[in-house]
Amino acid sequence: MKLIDFGLSKHFHFSEVMSQQVGSAYYVAPEILHGEYNYKCDMWSMGVILYMLVSGVPPFWGRSDAEIRQRIAKGTYVFPKRQFQHVSAGAVDLIRNLLCVDVNARLDASSALQHPWLKAAAPSPTLQDNSKAEIIGSLRQFTSFSAMRKLMLEVIAFTLNTEQINGLRVIFEAMDEDKSGTLSLEEVKATLHTFDDVGDDEIEAIFNDVNVNHDHSINYNEFIAATMWKRIHLDEERLHQVFDTLDVQHDGFLTTESIQNAVGLDFSADDVASMITECDANGDGRIDYLEFAKLWKVQQIKQAAAGSLAPLHGAAALDHPVDHR
Repeated sequence: MKLIDFGLSKHFHFSEVMSQQVGSAYYVAPEILHGEYNYKCDMWSMGVILYMLVSGVPPFWGRSDAEIRQRIAKGTYVFPKRQFQHVSAGAVDLIRNLLCVDVNARLDASSALQHPWLKAAAPSPTLQDNSKAEIIGSLRQFTSFSAMRKLMLEVIAFTLNTEQINGLRVIFEAMDEDKSGTLSLEEVKATLHTFDDVGDDEIEAIFNDVNVNHDHSINYNEFIAATMWKRIHLDEERLHQVFDTLDVQHDGFLTTESIQNAVGLDFSADDVASMITECDANGDGRIDYLEFAKLWKVQQIKQAAAGSLAPLHGAAALDHPVDHR
């Protein structure tokens, strides 16, 4: 299940008190109706969703939005035997702790994740030694990549489907001990310290190199970009997708301006300038597709020769890539 539609979402401080009455009638927390609430309003909504998932009916219902809101404001609901006779006591207990009118007594997200029923239903994945070895090998080589190649991998990571990155997702979730959706330096150390030849200095260097946007944590896309390159075969079609993504002006060339527009603040102006210099074989200050593809494939050939990945096949092995545009 994936959550979508974040039209009412906002950045907030944990001490912040909000007052705007927003949200769909079935899911809105009672304190929102009273006009003063904090981030825990979302946990009430999660309780409503869980109630509906296990029973098929909403905890608060009515013939109109006004009637539904009246029931929510009172905060009273029941667990009808007909809908809940097959629902476990653990699930009911979690619902009670989410649909709790007393905001201070209501579970927050981290506490809910530690609830016995939820932990039993979704046990945390564990990392095997061979997965750890793959990760450290991939991360070590990623740090040696040029700025342009790292950018290519970032773009590719956005295009991969669930099947292509499923194994890496399990690894990411196993490393993400606090379930924050990002990896802290401490979490990365906890995994890589299991290797005797990996010290703190190297781990910190890897962490800073993978953390492209410099926000002191590695997000999911950064992790995928840094670890999937051994698994994904970049053929001619995918290489064109990467080029077209960066060619925001659609004029067939990559310039300092187009790359900066595509990546925003993730790469500095110096990084972008070095990308142009690295690829610009004819010195005209811009990168065409042939220059772009040649850089990638030359680096692939070097790595294959060094034994860090399988030999190139098909379109990816072309000495002179074909411009299909």
